[in-house]
Amino acid sequence: MSHLHVAYGPRVSCMYSFHLPDVTSLTHAFFFCCGALVSTTLLVGGCRGEPEPTSPRGAYLSFRQALIEGDLERMWQQSDSNTHDYFEQHYQTLVQMDETITDYLPQTDHQLARRQAGTVLLDKIDDSQGLFAEVVRPQAVVIDQAKKLGLNVDKIKISEDQRAAEVVTRAEQTFHLTREDESRWRVNLVQSLPSLRTRLKWIDNNQSALEKTVDKRIDEEQKRREAIIADLMGTESTGDEGP
Repeated sequence: MSHLHVAYGPRVSCMYSFHLPDVTSLTHAFFFCCGALVSTTLLVGGCRGEPEPTSPRGAYLSFRQALIEGDLERMWQQSDSNTHDYFEQHYQTLVQMDETITDYLPQTDHQLARRQAGTVLLDKIDDSQGLFAEVVRPQAVVIDQAKKLGLNVDKIKISEDQRAAEVVTRAEQTFHLTREDESRWRVNLVQSLPSLRTRLKWIDNNQSALEKTVDKRIDEEQKRREAIIADLMGTESTGDEGP
C-alpha cells in the first residue's frame, strides 16, 4: 500500500487507503489565460465606488472587486446558493467522516486516520464558508495589471427569462450568474469554475475509502466474534461428552 501525504501533516504510513486532499489555492484558475493579455491598446475598465449586484454586470464587477482585494467575505456573499450548497455538502461530509473515524476506528488510530482522510481540516474551520476560504485564497495571488485586464468584462449574455446570465471576460473566461430574487444577481462558482469540483473531489473519494475501511473492519470483527463463539461452543460440547 502506498504511503500518503496530505497538506495537514507529515508523510506517514497508514493502514487506511485515502486520497490526498488538494487545498492548493484555487485562485490561479481565475487567471489561466490572462498572461497573453498585455496589449496596451486595451483600456483597463475601472470601477468607481461599490458596484451594485442589481444587474449581471454589477454583480460580476462586485465579485471581481472582492477577488482583487482578497475579500473572502464579500466573495462568499456574491456567490449564489448553488455554490453555498456545494460547500455545505462537502463540509458536512467532512464532519460525518470525522464522526465515523471516532465511532468505528480504534482510538489509537484516530489522529493518523484524520490526517489521512483530511478531516483534520476541521480543526481550522467551523462551517462551509470556512471550507470556501481554505480552497479559495485570493490574497495568496499577486493580481498585476495584466490579470486585472483579463478580468474585465468583454460581453454579457442574459437568458430570455432574465434568470441567468453569462459574463465573458477579456481573458475569454465565462462566469455564470443567477438572479435569486427580483433585485440581486450572484455568481455561480461551481458552474463557472469546473476545476472547483476537482479541487474538492478528494473529500468524496476519501468518504468512499473510509466507508470501505469501516465495512471491512466490521466484517472482520463479526467473523472474529463468530469464531470465538464457535470455539466456546466446541469446548462446551467436548466437556459434555461422557467417558
